[in-house]
Amino acid sequence: MSPTIIACSRLPTTPTPRDIERAIKTGNPNIVVAAAAELPRLSLADALLVLLVFARARAPQTEAAAVRWAARYVAEVRPAPEAREAHLVLSAASALAGPFPAAGREALHALATRRRLNDLCRALDEWEPPEL
Repeated sequence: MSPTIIACSRLPTTPTPRDIERAIKTGNPNIVVAAAAELPRLSLADALLVLLVFARARAPQTEAAAVRWAARYVAEVRPAPEAREAHLVLSAASALAGPFPAAGREALHALATRRRLNDLCRALDEWEPPEL
């Protein structure tokens, strides 16, 4: 009697938020983009972490990511931000990739603290701005 060979294949796994966390820890924008594409939706905090990876790496998509993130902030945060806050969020998110990224981080942190958006505060606390 000949031995039976059983073929094993790895079943595809459903992407989880932990996958994006691992990708973010690499600091590699390409890995982050690939992991984010596998998820149906990123939380506002995870989207901020993606933006912070882009900014730290000086990735070309940083400015566009800053605009998208600021738009999500305005659309999702309740009560809805007034125009001045929306303007500040966009300016601060854009500053993350500019010559004064720490100023952008401080402004976003102040807004997140004021609104008690603790996940955003944690993301900003852990981020090291890029060296110029």
